[in-house]
Amino acid sequence: MKKNKEYYLNLPYKMVMVKMPNDEIYSGQYEAHYAEYPTVVGVGKTKIEAISNLDEAFGYMIEDLLSVGDDIIEPVVEDVKKRVNVLISERVLDAIAKISSNRSLFLEKAAQHVINNKILV
Repeated sequence: MKKNKEYYLNLPYKMVMVKMPNDEIYSGQYEAHYAEYPTVVGVGKTKIEAISNLDEAFGYMIEDLLSVGDDIIEPVVEDVKKRVNVLISERVLDAIAKISSNRSLFLEKAAQHVINNKILV
């Protein structure tokens, strides 16, 4: 797939929305930005207006980066976690408990190590 403006505009960037203080400076407006690009901001009296302004500003930024060939940050999509039931001996569980306070994370990292190093079991 060609990585053009439409490609980047359809990626799942994480949007951050902040309600600004209702004072003389911010007037209670909303500010929106993407976590990957916190300096590209959309501001508006409503959330919809802030998002619309962010979309416009983000589109212009993508166009600029593409025109000069600069790298464009793509969002990192986290893996979806699934609950599974496995049988593990008490001896192994006790050994895991001695070195880790989070059994699920330990098992996930151990499995990832086996996969990354192509260890056959």
